[in-house]
Amino acid sequence: MDRTTLVQINERKRQDVETLHSIFGKYPGETNTFSGKSFKGLAIFPNYWKVFRGNKEISLSPNEYRLVFLLTEHPGWVFTKEQIYHGIYGEWAEGDMDNIIYCLIRGLRKKLEPDSRHPRYILTVRGVGYKFEALSEE
Repeated sequence: MDRTTLVQINERKRQDVETLHSIFGKYPGETNTFSGKSFKGLAIFPNYWKVFRGNKEISLSPNEYRLVFLLTEHPGWVFTKEQIYHGIYGEWAEGDMDNIIYCLIRGLRKKLEPDSRHPRYILTVRGVGYKFEALSEE
């Protein structure tokens, strides 16, 4: 590995740590977000990296977990594809990231939605991006 590659890897790790600190807090026991939240049959626990639909735990990839946490931290907010990419990967995309985000959203809908063809949690805002839309049970 050359020096440039090592610098890029270290920068990525630093960004990942900053992202995790902003979501979960910097010190044990500290949280900057919720410890758990329910949305009409969906329960999300970022501190444990767990998501449940009903009583069944949903197995997600690390990037799918990051996407769920990003969207559910601010229900109703519309996130552009660029914001989603940055929130998940910790960097701004160079080039076309549409297919990456589309595939991630599609896979997540298949796992979370009762009917992925008619989503009720992760909605598309045409020409803008995506949002998490569900009434909180709190």
